[in-house]
Amino acid sequence: MLSDIITWLFPDSCLSCNSEGQLLCLDCRDRLNPHPEICFGCKKTQSTSGYCQNCQTNSGLFSLKACYQFDNLAKQLVYEAKYQLNPNAPKLISQLILESLGSTFWQDFDLISFIPSSRQKLRLRGSNIVKTVARNLSIGSGLPIIALLNRTNNHELVGLSRADRVKTIIGSFELNTKAKSLDLAEVRLLLIDDVLTSGATLQEAAKTLSGYDLQVSGLVFAHKLEPGTESLIAGTNLILNLP
Repeated sequence: MLSDIITWLFPDSCLSCNSEGQLLCLDCRDRLNPHPEICFGCKKTQSTSGYCQNCQTNSGLFSLKACYQFDNLAKQLVYEAKYQLNPNAPKLISQLILESLGSTFWQDFDLISFIPSSRQKLRLRGSNIVKTVARNLSIGSGLPIIALLNRTNNHELVGLSRADRVKTIIGSFELNTKAKSLDLAEVRLLLIDDVLTSGATLQEAAKTLSGYDLQVSGLVFAHKLEPGTESLIAGTNLILNLP
């Protein structure tokens, strides 16, 4: 209610064109770049995004989906959610995910959960933005949601190399007390995060959950493509489109 009043008194301006009324106007939403259909491991193009057969073995995830590329507009929206604490930003992120995936996507899952925030980030922001997005996705999809994981450390991953991210995140999650009392065997779980960089966070969370016989898949709003990936994709698409 309070956020609705604030929005009415101080309406958002579009992050891209500054037109008043919405955080991203309809025209600028069309400028968000969909995530390409590539393997998150080897970066080769394929019919669907996720991991190819060779890379999936080491991922710990049954499947992985990113809706958009983490480029300028997506970065601005995530920044607005995390650092400007604009309550309309997580709402819009959730809406964009739902619009991107359609209704049939959710039929392959039984339960939604999310990556927990560190205590430091919770104190700074007052809430877990990813949890808010996951709740909105639960409402939009009709899937139940439950908090399964606790964060066991407060190590910061921003700015670290892939190798350092993988090393730092090891042992960062544990199943919470309430979840330990549940029968989770063969549950098809969709684990939510906001941005995928190296994939280390989702993979470590999936590793923690794998001991409880869940089938863990990941879903993120956006994925930060590695330098050079864009040109590789563009070159492949050019070849595929030749007459």
